[in-house]
Amino acid sequence: MKIQPQYITNAAGEKISVVLSLDDYEEMLEDLAAIAERKDEPSVAFDEAIKALTKNRTCSIALYSSYIKLPGASSDIAEI
Repeated sequence: MKIQPQYITNAAGEKISVVLSLDDYEEMLEDLAAIAERKDEPSVAFDEAIKALTKNRTCSIALYSSYIKLPGASSDIAEI
């Protein structure tokens, strides 16, 4: 999602409101609903997840790239 907000400013030029397209707003609501559904699930710190993934010196590129948002990464397993 590439949100392109528009800002409403006061006379001093300070941002006081934001305007989103209806599509962006609805997508944000969907994302928030998905997050709310998972709020009681246990979480793992990023550092701990990386330790677990790299324990045997292999890491799923798909998992790691989804975190750091690498474009075009495959789902192959690779040595790191």
